[in-house]
Amino acid sequence: MPAAAYHTCLRYAVHGFAPDDSDTRRRFRVLFLHQLQTLRSRLPPSALDRTVREMMRADGPEAKEKEDLLALTRKMCPHLLP
Repeated sequence: MPAAAYHTCLRYAVHGFAPDDSDTRRRFRVLFLHQLQTLRSRLPPSALDRTVREMMRADGPEAKEKEDLLALTRKMCPHLLP
């Protein structure tokens, strides 16, 4: 997966979908994190660093879901977060 396409998917995982569509956003996040776990060795380290930065900066309507996003990430991709 090219880094540019990966970054687009990351933006959707963190900020995508309608503000009140938390179910679809969560399902997409699970798919995204599963793909990240599968492809992590093929992504440049900068892409992985960007993932962490983007997730930590979640704001707007999605901010209330930040803890859920971080918990999903710790569960599915424990190598990303301390």
